Amino acid sequence: MRPWLSRHWGSIQGWEAITRHPAAARFASFTSISGLPLDHAGLWARRHRSLWPATLRPALRQALRSLYIAYFHVPLVPELMVRPEPVQRVWAGALHRLEHASTDARWPAGTFGRDFAHGLGLYRVNVRHRLRRPRIGRTEVPVQLLVPARDRYVTSALLEGLEEWTAQLWWRTLEGGHWVIRSDPASVAQSVRELVEFVEEGIESEGLRRARVG
Repeated sequence: MRPWLSRHWGSIQGWEAITRHPAAARFASFTSISGLPLDHAGLWARRHRSLWPATLRPALRQALRSLYIAYFHVPLVPELMVRPEPVQRVWAGALHRLEHASTDARWPAGTFGRDFAHGLGLYRVNVRHRLRRPRIGRTEVPVQLLVPARDRYVTSALLEGLEEWTAQLWWRTLEGGHWVIRSDPASVAQSVRELVEFVEEGIESEGLRRARVG
């Protein structure tokens, strides 16, 4: 078995693997950054349909941050917008300024345009179906959530309730944005290392102990 770290859409795929797929037995732990099961997002939205401010406010906040998903469903336009190389350079520069994410000659990669188009396919095939017909899953794999405090797209409120999906859950808030894996890789690596040590050797660090949910 091996530990698994993924972020955003990779985390969505990770949740699918550990809650729905027989491959879950292959993973010793799962660390998720800015990601959640699509089914959980659908169930969360249903629970926040009320007009009471306590439920309406977080729902509106998340809806505004998820507007990019509606844009991703527009045919052809998103793909055409990122194909020109100058646009890719502008995107990389904006990412560096807004998210403090490091960029270099290897990232974003020269295949960014094609990778982006493939990612759009994942959104278009999966999101609407799962939001319309959500169902809860369950995993025995130890799960650690790394939650960026300044995430522009995934609010911490949207992640609440994931303890219902897990046997063991840890929640750590990291200083940084949606691309914290690029802006603060040391903190991400340390968090993963501590979870791995706990799973393999039973050593729970003070930070991990404080992060345990439930």
